[in-house]
Amino acid sequence: MRVNQLSSVLNLSGNPIGYNGMLNKVAEYSYADNSNITNDGNKGETITYNNEAIQLYKSKSGD
Repeated sequence: MRVNQLSSVLNLSGNPIGYNGMLNKVAEYSYADNSNITNDGNKGETITYNNEAIQLYKSKSGD
C-alpha cells in the first residue's frame, strides 16, 4: 500500500444517511500499480481505466 491509498472506512456517526461502510474489513479497496482505485468493496464497484489512467467505466456487482 502506498502512502495516499485508503484501505478502509469505519463510520461511527450512527447516522443512517450518508456513507454506508458495510464491510468493515482491513482492505475494502484495491488499487492498480499506478495508484488508481480498481475496486470499492463497500459499493461493490469495479473501476477500469485506459492506458493513460483515464477512467473508462465503472461496474457494480450484479450489473
